[in-house]
Amino acid sequence: MQGADDLIRRLRALGNLGKDIVEEISETATNIEIGAIGDAPIGINQKIQKVASQGGLTQSINVNAGNIGAYVEFGTGQSASALVPTLPKEFQDIARTFYINGQGRLIAKPYFYPNWVRYTNGFEGRLLKIVQDAANGRRS
Repeated sequence: MQGADDLIRRLRALGNLGKDIVEEISETATNIEIGAIGDAPIGINQKIQKVASQGGLTQSINVNAGNIGAYVEFGTGQSASALVPTLPKEFQDIARTFYINGQGRLIAKPYFYPNWVRYTNGFEGRLLKIVQDAANGRRS
């Protein structure tokens, strides 16, 4: 992340505001991780892990289950053909990297995407509220 060190330094200088922003980012990522673990089939659920970097400003949720993690998330064959076009472009792009021949028969059981939608919905608003509260002398 370009400029991350400078951003981290500036957030730390903001004291509680910077801490509150990092906490919101971390809490959102943790909720996605926990939700995905709960919704994923046994075997894949044990391969889901949140990793923080850049002083907590960057949070990744990794699914270290090889291709099967994507096949379960997006389905294969007709199941993928029905699901993938309904997803945002960034998720479509990810799904398409796992395309082989369109003949698979695995029915999609999304576990990551629904939790991403659920917990990122309103994320920008929550960050804005933290900043507004700080500007008004309140702590969220």
